[in-house]
Amino acid sequence: MTTISSGCRSTSARRIVSLALRGLTVMAFYALVFDISYPTSLGQWILLAISLALAWSVSFAYRFLVNLASFWSRMHLASAGFSTH
Repeated sequence: MTTISSGCRSTSARRIVSLALRGLTVMAFYALVFDISYPTSLGQWILLAISLALAWSVSFAYRFLVNLASFWSRMHLASAGFSTH
């Protein structure tokens, strides 16, 4: 039986792996090809952390809304594929 806390850990782990595999590898590739400027002040690092938290929240909200729609839809198998991307 799956508990709520294990589901939260799964979602958090999914977000961390997604950031590492999709975000950091692409940024590392761009850093090799283009000149990237990194945050230099504490305020810029805080804004970066806020933007990452907002991006994770939007990602969660999107998956939640698609899963909610698929729960109430008769064709749940067709709409469930949208939340995996």
